Amino acid sequence: MATIKKIESTDSDYDAIHAAWVANGRPAQFDIYFQEDLIDGQDGGAIFQVLDVSADEPDFYMRYSKKPTLFNEDSASERPTQRGYMLLSQDYWKAQYHFDREGRFRIEQDDAPNELA
Repeated sequence: MATIKKIESTDSDYDAIHAAWVANGRPAQFDIYFQEDLIDGQDGGAIFQVLDVSADEPDFYMRYSKKPTLFNEDSASERPTQRGYMLLSQDYWKAQYHFDREGRFRIEQDDAPNELA
């Protein structure tokens, strides 16, 4: 299980995350894909959860995060040198859907990373 990072109103990252939460309509869960330094000076993306959406300044819990996707700048057609948040999100966090031998629907998924926590 990935480490969960709690972001409180006294943390340096709080204002930017709070602004994104408000811009998204104050949901219980939202994600941010950032190309600028937002979380402790790192790029990438993250999924946040809020336990008390009625609070004006709630605590945020970073459940999943990953560094950015990096490509070889000398050959853009090559595969990425680092599969980051954007590609992992497009792959549905590596979820695999199938029916087992008894005909039951199954979803298998590795633990999502929290690299920025």
